[in-house]
Amino acid sequence: MTFRISGARLSWLLCAAELPVFVVLTFTTAPAAYGILIVACVIATVLAWTGWLALQLRRGDRLPVDPAALSLLVVVASTSGFAGVAGGSSWIVILMLVVCLHAATSLRRRALVVPAAGAAAVGAGWAFGGGDGGTTLVLLALIGGFFAGGLARGLRQAQLREARAGQADRERAAALAERSRIAREIHDILAHSLADLSIQLELADALLTDAGDTSGARDRVRHAHGLAAEGMRETRRAVHALHSDAPPLPETLALLVGAQARLAVTGAPRPLPPAAGLALLRTAQEALTNARKHAPGVPVTVDLLYGPQRTTLIVHNAVPALSPAGTGAAIGSGVGSVEGGYGLAGMNERLRLAGGSLSAGTHSGGWTVRAEVPA
Repeated sequence: MTFRISGARLSWLLCAAELPVFVVLTFTTAPAAYGILIVACVIATVLAWTGWLALQLRRGDRLPVDPAALSLLVVVASTSGFAGVAGGSSWIVILMLVVCLHAATSLRRRALVVPAAGAAAVGAGWAFGGGDGGTTLVLLALIGGFFAGGLARGLRQAQLREARAGQADRERAAALAERSRIAREIHDILAHSLADLSIQLELADALLTDAGDTSGARDRVRHAHGLAAEGMRETRRAVHALHSDAPPLPETLALLVGAQARLAVTGAPRPLPPAAGLALLRTAQEALTNARKHAPGVPVTVDLLYGPQRTTLIVHNAVPALSPAGTGAAIGSGVGSVEGGYGLAGMNERLRLAGGSLSAGTHSGGWTVRAEVPA
């Protein structure tokens, strides 16, 4: 079992360990016996430090800056500063420097009272007769340095928090976009599948009611069952294609094409945005469905071209075939759907949402569907 300590808990443990160490060093290295005032200051330092640690532990906050915590920090700064200078031991003064560092990290203006209290206590200790001017100046400089270091530390932590928040926002936006794409794709699949199912079931009902054709009705029910199974497969394929761990587009196209057509990939394959990759896949599926319906047995080629700035999919029938709308017009003039497909017009709309384009018409003695997406 791995035992881990968070950064906040480690900071708390270090602060808790500092107190007994500095108190023991203060009393054991003092050049002279402490008077009652110095002892009282050390006791006050210990109690205030302990209270501050208790606040940190209870609230789970590394840098509490509420009035209660700030008051405790002021007590530590003033009593440890006075005891250290007046008593002749610098160890306890380190606690004052530490609380100045922690107070500044909060980036709150009211935290200025902590180094101010420490500086006043150092001056009072020097006036009390326990220190010299050089030591006092050094301590004042250290107070300013530790406070400045705390400010830098606080700014760094604020930047890290903003960066984490920005990353979290971007991740949420990406997750919402992916969910929207999946929802749109499933909606389209279900709308198409349910419409086909409704038609087949209505036909089956009509055959049974009006003509008593049990055999024909059974065929329609079987066809409806096949449409439902195909809809489930399409839904799973769409969800998988929209995930970031989906297989590369050439691999997915190879599975889709199978023995029906010849697939050629030109250029270095690269990952595409999920929406763009799925749009190209759907376009290939629709074009192959149209070719199978309008020109069965005719050779079909599928070319995937990775250009410098765009990725292009070209599906070409070697022999001229009627377009799904019965014309050779471009997609902008309207290419309808065919049974079992989703409509090239719908694919055109999907490609536009992904920043791409679609065209279809006669070319090089055959029927060609061309789709492009940026990337």
